[in-house]
Amino acid sequence: MAKPLAAALCAALLPTLAAAQSADLLMRADALARETEPLVIAWRRQVHQNPELSYQETATAAMVAKALAAMPGMRVKTGIAKTGVKGVLVGGKPGPVIALRADMDALPVEEKTGLAFASRVKATWRGKESFVAHACGHDAHVAMLVGAPAPRKASRVPGSGPRHAGNDRHGHPVRSRYMIAFTTSCRLYLGVIGPIPGWEAALDAYLAAKGHLASPGA
Repeated sequence: MAKPLAAALCAALLPTLAAAQSADLLMRADALARETEPLVIAWRRQVHQNPELSYQETATAAMVAKALAAMPGMRVKTGIAKTGVKGVLVGGKPGPVIALRADMDALPVEEKTGLAFASRVKATWRGKESFVAHACGHDAHVAMLVGAPAPRKASRVPGSGPRHAGNDRHGHPVRSRYMIAFTTSCRLYLGVIGPIPGWEAALDAYLAAKGHLASPGA
């Protein structure tokens, strides 16, 4: 978990530390990631054990809002397109807005992993009772997103512009210079980061809008 979080922290700190050496930036991001890792793991397991279907994520949204609101300087807005959450962290210097985005809905499937924090949740899906589970990695999406800005104030790095950390619904406008979306993939080895630049993922999601994508770039 530390490696993806380190990548997210790098993205959030990059505009502020553009003049810094990349090795030093990675070292600092890795240290911050390790500091926040226990929280991120706890958040992920909480969300995993308590999954909610799309537009029903009231408890998940409340957890995200509470975690973001506990961060100094974070302004939180809830109820965006029903269950979306947005947090805005304003830096101390002028600069571009960076938006970090993640999904938080689960799927109407039964989990059979046997994990201590496995889902036993049931909910109504298309008029019928169904098991619900995070079988697509959105629990990790939420945990990484909430964890990305968590140690920023403690790092004493002056910000260079607002950061948006949110679980906005598709189509809800967020004005930003950069948009970073989190996803996970079983096609990558542990510790490997696979960035997809540009709008390729958004195009794929549009083309497959009638189904559920296991990963935005698929």
